[in-house]
Amino acid sequence: MNTNQLKNIRKEKKLSQKNIYEGLCSQTMFSKIEQGEKEADQLLFYAILGRLGISTSKYTLVLTKEESMLSEKRTEIELCIRGERWREGEEKIKQYRENDFSNVTEQLHEQYLCFMEAKIAYGMGEFEKAIEKLKIGIGKTNKKLLDFINGVCLEDDFYLSILEMSQFCMFCQLLDKMGKQNEHRKELLIWIKNYLEKKIEDTEYKMKFYPMVSYFLALIYREEEILKCLVCCEEAITFLKQYKSLLFLKEFLELYQDVIKEVGMKGKEENEQYLSMLQFIESSLITEKVEKKRPHLGAYFVGDIIKNTREYVGKTQEQLNYVDRRGRGKADPSTLSKIENGHRKPRKATCEYYFHELGLGQYDMKIATVIGGLRVQELRWQIDYMLGERSFNKVKVCVKQLEEELDLSFPINEQYIRWAKVVVDYHDGKVPLKQYREKLIEILKITWKDFEIEDEKKLTRLLSRMEITIYINIAQTYIEQNQYKRGIYLYQSLKEYFEEVYPMSGYSSYIFLCMNLEQALGLSGAYDESILQARRGICMEYFHKDSQCLHEHLYNIGWNYGNQLEKSQNEIKKEKYKKACQFYLEQALKGAVFMNDLEVIQLIQEKKKLWLSV
Repeated sequence: MNTNQLKNIRKEKKLSQKNIYEGLCSQTMFSKIEQGEKEADQLLFYAILGRLGISTSKYTLVLTKEESMLSEKRTEIELCIRGERWREGEEKIKQYRENDFSNVTEQLHEQYLCFMEAKIAYGMGEFEKAIEKLKIGIGKTNKKLLDFINGVCLEDDFYLSILEMSQFCMFCQLLDKMGKQNEHRKELLIWIKNYLEKKIEDTEYKMKFYPMVSYFLALIYREEEILKCLVCCEEAITFLKQYKSLLFLKEFLELYQDVIKEVGMKGKEENEQYLSMLQFIESSLITEKVEKKRPHLGAYFVGDIIKNTREYVGKTQEQLNYVDRRGRGKADPSTLSKIENGHRKPRKATCEYYFHELGLGQYDMKIATVIGGLRVQELRWQIDYMLGERSFNKVKVCVKQLEEELDLSFPINEQYIRWAKVVVDYHDGKVPLKQYREKLIEILKITWKDFEIEDEKKLTRLLSRMEITIYINIAQTYIEQNQYKRGIYLYQSLKEYFEEVYPMSGYSSYIFLCMNLEQALGLSGAYDESILQARRGICMEYFHKDSQCLHEHLYNIGWNYGNQLEKSQNEIKKEKYKKACQFYLEQALKGAVFMNDLEVIQLIQEKKKLWLSV
């Protein structure tokens, strides 16, 4: 995030500094953050973004060693809660409190821990304790919100961070669980719904809370006006289907089925079928082992970035000696070693020097996919979403709008626009496959200047989200040419990057990679490996409340069994493969019909005719 971006977004939304900093930090600190004189730590940055109405998932973060360690510890706490290991979670919270918070905003860390303690208390059935913890946490940064949940009227020019909104929603959830204060709970939920509809333009931010609020309102409407409950369910299901989210989707589908029976109406069969698909996934495919939850777009320790990229480009610590122009800072090999190992926090000017010397471009602690204001970020999100939907005509319109908004002097902006255009041209048949690969390599070199497709050294250079996407696209071109060995090698190299070199790198890119690897393994004849990858993909998506590719994973499993059926000479195995193929294709069809994925529906029908008609 460049120096003036926070300020520009705040002014664009007509917000005062006080709307943002109050309860989070001092006005002086916030002014310095806006002016680029001070870096906000991770939780403060997230809190500022939230009050601006921006999803934290739009940014990749470069962290200090302390922040990186705290981020890992928060992940461990959340995994304990996810696995219902309440006592272990309490112990990890206790250990977290023993850290030194002198370099970060302590009240935000305490607020986070209160929220986690509330979740544990909720899980253990201690609802009163959970409410108490939520109130303590909310009070750390937002006295006005605390007054409001206690029954005091709230003024309109009021803005909430993601963490504050999360606690607010959980408070409403607890009131529902305890069967208390129906009218007050309804008032709070309606206020949140209006806040999201009127003040939040960011779709990803809205996705985080809108389903939960709508669900608990639907439960209230069920007691008061059952038909209104039905309408609420239908609207929410449509919303979740559109944005491929599992947040409260199963709960809405179950409530919808119950209400339909209660009023004696005929429901939508696709809803019932999708619910049965989710129930099958939960009972049969979700394993107890939960992978570490990755940030949506990634978080990286600055020392790892410098060390790994330095080794990738073949430079020694001695070759990166640095003295700033004013003679006030320097980095000799000893200092660089301390930075790489997290024993020293580097100055911003020092980081800028290293990033430049290592070919990483402009240094910034908070990196967006493109540089620009709120409208730019939303347009970028819409383009990515529509590319996933294969709505290429709509993509063209948005790319044209985005190009007019962007400052193309920034290399990452130029790269994004050129990439979006060539992807559309390729899918429109305007660019042959070989030329498409050449153009992708050319576009990748805008920021990764020394990239060579034949280079087989370990991939340790820091990659931006855009560079990862283009790298995957290049690998895809080999798969499309049936050069499976080369394509899978590129995928596996990137998989190692995610799992070994940068384990906190982004989920959105990682799941995109895994889906492509899953398909490539199947096409190459490695059917069992492909099935294993598909099952893993289902678990990951379910864990992240994402339904982007659920039915495609199920289709791929069925497809792999179908190919094994076709090639097997063993009658017992053929029967086993046939049953598995039929079952998974039927499950995939339920998902494809619900999501209106006509391409996958057609593929399923073709494969059923090929493999199951006899």
